[in-house]
Amino acid sequence: MDTEKIKRLNQLWMPVYPFLAKWVKQYCPTGIELTLELGPFSGGISIGLKTVFPGLKSFFLTPQEEIALLLREQFGKGLEGIVGPLDRLPVKQVFDLVLFRGAFFFLNQSILKQIHAALNTGGIAILGGGYGPLTPAREIEKVADESRKLNAELGKRRVSKEFLWSMVQSAGISEESTIIEEGGLWLVIDGHSVAGGRKQ
Repeated sequence: MDTEKIKRLNQLWMPVYPFLAKWVKQYCPTGIELTLELGPFSGGISIGLKTVFPGLKSFFLTPQEEIALLLREQFGKGLEGIVGPLDRLPVKQVFDLVLFRGAFFFLNQSILKQIHAALNTGGIAILGGGYGPLTPAREIEKVADESRKLNAELGKRRVSKEFLWSMVQSAGISEESTIIEEGGLWLVIDGHSVAGGRKQ
């Protein structure tokens, strides 16, 4: 993916990330300690959550080394970066929270299975796209046109609720999953049914 376009998108969304983090906070499990954010748009929500949970240990994972370097530059030393594939996560830990904003550039059945497998017992995954339900209209208006243009240039797919649910069913995680259409299109995966330990 074009690093300059990713950089510009992350710059545009800086005022939005605190509102997304506030929304995500509502889903965070009690005693949250370890988070993983996936993809080239990682960092902003995790940094926002660290203001609420100061002891949080946060990782991001992206397939491209140059994107990882960019995210370190944009979001500082508060996150630990990992370079690796999204459909075969190179991590042994399980996480209390897994985030994937901008998921629809990449999402498939294998990635959904990997995300579910990376959840700790009682953990939560939130993935999808949109501004979230708490971002004020005035903030959305400032970034919407340029953001839409850049996303299209980067090859963003339009994913329907029905198509997303078909992927969820194919991944075998429908009982743990809920689709939210407020503030975009989001999938919440509840890890309360995870038996503990990373599934293979």
